[in-house]
Amino acid sequence: GAGQAVRAAIEQGARRVVLALGGSAGTDGGAGLLAALGAAFLDRSGRSIQIAGGTLQRIATVDLTGLLDLTGVELIIAGDVGNPLTGPTGAAAVYGPQKGAGPSDVALLEAGLRHLVDRLAAHRTDASALADTPGAGAAGGLGFAGLLLGGRIVSGAEFFLDLLDFDTHVAEADLVITGEGRIDDQTAHGKLPAVVAHRSRPRPVVAVVGRSDIDPAVAAGMGLTAVHALTDRTDRNPAEDAALTRQLLVELGRTLPLPTGESIGTACASAS
Repeated sequence: GAGQAVRAAIEQGARRVVLALGGSAGTDGGAGLLAALGAAFLDRSGRSIQIAGGTLQRIATVDLTGLLDLTGVELIIAGDVGNPLTGPTGAAAVYGPQKGAGPSDVALLEAGLRHLVDRLAAHRTDASALADTPGAGAAGGLGFAGLLLGGRIVSGAEFFLDLLDFDTHVAEADLVITGEGRIDDQTAHGKLPAVVAHRSRPRPVVAVVGRSDIDPAVAAGMGLTAVHALTDRTDRNPAEDAALTRQLLVELGRTLPLPTGESIGTACASAS
């Protein structure tokens, strides 16, 4: 789907394409995107492979001759993580379990990603180096595909805050509220709440999230004054109940206290 969208944009004359890479249900190293742009992934019989994380090891040869010409197109890879494609901090190892992959699934995905890099190395001598680039593992490896296409990686949070002229707006703010579905210690590594907190200083910043698994010291180090999690306000699962989520957010919005400089630990305790 991402590759089809990129192709459609370019065919309609776009000369600047931004790949906004966040969560992804796939771990295919970006091979699906490349296939949509004209790359061919063939098995030993010369037949095209239906690309998925579990089929990458079937790739015998790669044909890049049909790849869409991106000459004159600026490709920006806007991501919020610094993971490489493979290895203990790669796409399969880190994000696979978050998507429901068990140990055997992660091993299968990791082997497929490594095989994909090996096959691409026959055409691109820099394939291994690109796979090791921080951010190559974003969105299941779409960052890697973007790099292969000549894109440049930028901080997604910084890019979109600049696009929205955030610094001008925050200058008039007394309180900044940010958040995400689930906040954890990885948030500190360049995700939006961390960047918002950094660029909002010295103003107080409160995070409103679906679930909080963050260490209070990490949250405080990011510059968050308080973290309010919806799961701390109900015994039900807000992620499965839009009406409940709406109700909890309205209640929180009416009672959210202005920060008074208390520690993040105290704030988190009061929120729960």
